[in-house]
Amino acid sequence: MRVAVVGATGMVGHVMLEVLAKRHFPITELIPVASARSAGKQLTYNGKPVSYTHLRAHETRHDLVCRLLLEK
Repeated sequence: MRVAVVGATGMVGHVMLEVLAKRHFPITELIPVASARSAGKQLTYNGKPVSYTHLRAHETRHDLVCRLLLEK
């Protein structure tokens, strides 16, 4: 299952990632979404490096979902 965590660099995002990992949520692809400042930086999730992506200034949640669906 592809999972996007919006606000992944914030406190709630960090807790969400911890809960997903602790509960062994079946994630096939993690998409951490953060501000443009964090785009391209990496975090480690379940021992694998994952790059942050960001919402473009004009995007809505719907646009993000469509973009993520079309990327793969």
